[in-house]
Amino acid sequence: MSDVNDQQRRDLAAGMFLRARWPLIVGLVLVLIAVFMEHLRDRLAHANGEPLELSAIFDLSLALHILLELGFAFLIAFVVAWAVEAKASEEHLKELNRVRMKIETDVAAHLDEISRAQTDELKRVFVGAFGAKHDSSYVEAALLSCFDHRLIRENYYITYRLDPFSEDDAKTAGVNAADYVYLTATISYYVKNIGVRPEPTAITYGFSVINSALERFAKVIDLHADRAYTTEELDAMASFDEEESEKDYAIDVELDPGQGIPVRITAKFVKEASDNDAFSFRYPTLNARCRIDSYIPHLQIGATARTASEMTEEPGVKDGRSQEWVIKGSILPHNSVVFWWRPKRSMNDAEKPA
Repeated sequence: MSDVNDQQRRDLAAGMFLRARWPLIVGLVLVLIAVFMEHLRDRLAHANGEPLELSAIFDLSLALHILLELGFAFLIAFVVAWAVEAKASEEHLKELNRVRMKIETDVAAHLDEISRAQTDELKRVFVGAFGAKHDSSYVEAALLSCFDHRLIRENYYITYRLDPFSEDDAKTAGVNAADYVYLTATISYYVKNIGVRPEPTAITYGFSVINSALERFAKVIDLHADRAYTTEELDAMASFDEEESEKDYAIDVELDPGQGIPVRITAKFVKEASDNDAFSFRYPTLNARCRIDSYIPHLQIGATARTASEMTEEPGVKDGRSQEWVIKGSILPHNSVVFWWRPKRSMNDAEKPA
């Protein structure tokens, strides 16, 4: 991080110009007078047919030379004064910035200490309430999920859209189109830093690739976080693990204390015609809405929640093609919602995910 930023440099230059401008003004005035007098001398000389003399002792050429020298001397004095003051003022600004940064660091450390003390007290209360009844490893895992996160996500909206797999893409991949579907997942939420220090925020999305021949059809096609990312940037951030058959996208965005940003991700990939997809929550989350839309005939759709708060079906949405659910309340890290779909001819209660 620069000691003096560009705005401070501009303010510094403007201030120095105002304070040191009188030598500049005097120098310019003297030079302009000398130029005007030289022009006047030449006009009079041509009018009289002989050089003009100011007096027998002191001619106009000497006066012009003195005025020019004085003018340039003032201009040089202005430049030197500006340079000297610039150096001194920038050093002063650097020192002020160093002091400011130290104060901010000390305040952040103090707030962090207070936050840790409060968190430790909450942990002791939690352990006291549940430690006697539950295994210590279970309590420790609960503490990690509940108290050790500095980021929270709010108002999650997850939409899954199912479309028929095209014959052309199936031919390219060498598979049967009827065995697969396109899944387009759109996820939006608001992520906020609730800590007292800047926090790197991982914006991630990953999905499994069920067939290596279908990997070319699996990609994130839209990402908005701190800014909109181009197709080229998305392609560059993609990583594919062939052993795990996983494709992942990830960026880090640093959030200041109290700062939050909206995030939107859209991914398109291929799943089997009778399949499911588990969406896992990475950070503590408040409130979520889940929706699945099917544009494939004779397909039964649904979702099962494995979340701390209950997921309830929205009335009036279920029409055979679309279903929507809402989770009102807290969702812990690693909680998940499993979306599933089955051709109606092969559907029975035993096949539904637990």
